[in-house]
Amino acid sequence: MPQITRIPRFTLAWGLIASLLSLATASVMASAPLLGPINSDVLTERGISPRVLDVAIIPMSQGLRYESKVVYRQVQEDGAIGTERFRMTFDPTTEYGRDLYIELETEPLRSARAYRRMLEVTMGADHWLREQDQLHEANSIELVSSENGVDTINFHYAPTRIPTSLKWLTRVSGSVVVIDGVLDRVELAGNESFERDGIRHRNYRMTVHFGEVVDFGGYVITAIEESFEARLGRNWQQVDVWSEMLEYSASDLGNIAWIDSDLTPPDFASPGNEVQAALAVIESNEEGLADIPVIGEFFDEELHSSDVIRLNLQRNLPFYADEVRKLGFELPKTYGLGLAAHYQKTDIDMKGFTVAGIDVTNDLPLVDPLGSDLESDVLTAQFRADLWVLPFLNVSVLFGEIETDSDVTLRFTPAFQALAGLGSDREIPEFYSFNTSTDGTTAGLGLLTGFQYEQLVMSLSLNYVETVTADTNSAIEALMWMGMVGYDFGAIGLQALAGVQYLDTDRSIEGSIDLEDGEALEFSIDVGLEETTFLLGFNKDIGRNWTLSSFIGANGTKSSLTANFGYRW
Repeated sequence: MPQITRIPRFTLAWGLIASLLSLATASVMASAPLLGPINSDVLTERGISPRVLDVAIIPMSQGLRYESKVVYRQVQEDGAIGTERFRMTFDPTTEYGRDLYIELETEPLRSARAYRRMLEVTMGADHWLREQDQLHEANSIELVSSENGVDTINFHYAPTRIPTSLKWLTRVSGSVVVIDGVLDRVELAGNESFERDGIRHRNYRMTVHFGEVVDFGGYVITAIEESFEARLGRNWQQVDVWSEMLEYSASDLGNIAWIDSDLTPPDFASPGNEVQAALAVIESNEEGLADIPVIGEFFDEELHSSDVIRLNLQRNLPFYADEVRKLGFELPKTYGLGLAAHYQKTDIDMKGFTVAGIDVTNDLPLVDPLGSDLESDVLTAQFRADLWVLPFLNVSVLFGEIETDSDVTLRFTPAFQALAGLGSDREIPEFYSFNTSTDGTTAGLGLLTGFQYEQLVMSLSLNYVETVTADTNSAIEALMWMGMVGYDFGAIGLQALAGVQYLDTDRSIEGSIDLEDGEALEFSIDVGLEETTFLLGFNKDIGRNWTLSSFIGANGTKSSLTANFGYRW
């Protein structure tokens, strides 16, 4: 049956190119559009790359190493205030690839699970932007006001370009403020409630401040302010976050300096009994953040100030994963568990018909294939486990149960009728129909390889399955090749796939003919199935760990339906 596993997505390494792109293009004169008036926009005409609209959401995608200081404040409805401080560091040049981690400076208000979820979503969004290269809607950029040297430019993010984890961006409006031709800030605002990282938000405000880089040109983020109400537990609580960049650097550019706007961090001091207020906030967070999903996180641990929180980016499997990630390739989740159900209906050609150990189909033409027919219904349920042992090689094992129900019609030749009734008064009919059913246990191995380049998806798999029937204790072997090609719709987590499946299997169907004298004529039918089936289906991500896929298959003699549901981490 078709078994589909998400395959790696090929991504070009960025290196210096990413750094220079993220620094924008301030060296271009503001009076001269980069691409001319036709293929241009009001940001480009001011020497500002529209890429800053995406970088504002994902600072990692600047392509630079940075360190930032973050202050987080949470205010409950009863007035209790909790405050925490930590440093966040992004390093794109580690030996195992890009890394983002948190160093706590105070006792934390949230759990390790909540922090890792934040890191996981940020890393995933950065990977998405590096692949798609654009989250905003280019046609939405428009100048709405220009007074006293202050230009206000509106824009919005494109629903079809945004990954599932950033869908909340479609619920906010965006604007860019340019002062005297210099990028000052990007602002986002949304009054409607929306869900973000598993938490309901409302009255959302975000301001991303930029500083001009004189030495190299362009802009870098200098500070980020966020303010919103979060539904934690049973109450809405006010949350304010201030992030200030402390330093930027790149391996080929060295330390990077920018013109600072002398922004004053807000006063997040906690009045009253700070310890008691913090404990009240922690209690509400334990209730509101307990169900946040994190890849590979089944247990939480206790955190304290000075602890470092990071995702486990170094992998034991697949082999050579770190080397491949350093080249810029992003790998799928290593491990997978799944359940699969498969149904097929087939008209099968008979290769042999044996009576009393004598082949009466090939050696003696005693069964007429033109009048004989075999229709078989097969239903299987299987459990599957897989892992990526190499960056582009997946190995799987499966086992399950199978049930078959076959309707057989045989047309006996006159020679067979005479042979079977020889020496007795037996009368063998010309046509004989019967139903036979069996069940058994299946086990198998599978190999999968493939790649994804931009939206193009291709894969090739090989599966070997052996079935042991419960009635006859006989083994049925099947070998299946499957090639798939498809299109990845990106943001909605959907792949549309089409392909072909080649199946080669042999099996035996045993039965008996009840004769008029009360005796039974025992026989077995050797069935050979060697055919190509055309497949059409989809693969859908559900959240960050669950997947659902379904395929229909058909050719001249066979139709099938397959469904797979699995979890990856």
